[in-house]
Amino acid sequence: MIALLEREQQALTKPHAGTLETIANEKQALVKEIHTLGGNTRHGAAHTVREAHDIPALAKRARHLNAVNATLLAMHRTSNESRLRLLRGGDCGNTHYRSNGYLGL
Repeated sequence: MIALLEREQQALTKPHAGTLETIANEKQALVKEIHTLGGNTRHGAAHTVREAHDIPALAKRARHLNAVNATLLAMHRTSNESRLRLLRGGDCGNTHYRSNGYLGL
């Protein structure tokens, strides 16, 4: 999960919808697998003491990466909304583009 979150963070530096969608699908599948394994007591018993000791630190790292990625996504959303508002004429009714996408002069 950490590797996937790090890959997502790297992809957010130059966002590409297809890449981010692929990563989101991979995250969803991994979360589903983690939930499935969490209910499997045989898998839980196979962990060594060292692995069990590392789990809280790994979970904390994953939560931190996820929070940073959420912040990056929010920044991109705010930037895109601002650009759209500007193209539509800002807060006034003076729009630069018509509803069909063509420049209205």
